[in-house]
Amino acid sequence: MDPGTGKGVSGLARCRTCHTTHRFQTPTRRQHVLAEIVSDGATSQRKVRSLPADEQLTVGERMPERAAPALIHKLDRLDGRSVRTAMAREVRTVWLTPDEGAVVKFSLVDGRRTSSARITISPETRIVVGALITVDGRKWHISGMRANGRTWRHPEDSFPASQVQRVYARRNTRPPAGNSD
Repeated sequence: MDPGTGKGVSGLARCRTCHTTHRFQTPTRRQHVLAEIVSDGATSQRKVRSLPADEQLTVGERMPERAAPALIHKLDRLDGRSVRTAMAREVRTVWLTPDEGAVVKFSLVDGRRTSSARITISPETRIVVGALITVDGRKWHISGMRANGRTWRHPEDSFPASQVQRVYARRNTRPPAGNSD
């Protein structure tokens, strides 16, 4: 199949083993037209696009055959029900969000004040308890993290950014983070 068009390919081929020449034709993949809504913050863009009908779509995974990477947020079937996974031929609307990487939430403890921040990191980047990280131009010491439904505090505990729900960090400047400012 020609990946650019989704159409079948036909031609003349020679077998490398027996040297027999014969005609061939690959079947065309049936296409299915569906609505694609990409939500980016307060704005959404709606497009109509076609996908191979036998393409498997799953919530939380990347949308196939798309130039700009996007994650599937919701799938609406032809009957209007929302599902977690379906073949493209069963889908009327697919809701997407741009895939910019893993968004990691931080709790930054600075003396008696705690602030929050969000940072977009490559999903494969490992976050390690005990390591230093720069947030908003300041260095912070990672004292713990929330991942896989647990809080991890031992030095050297690490997870890829895609699995981390929250990172707890303390300031790494003098005086050390504590009760006083």
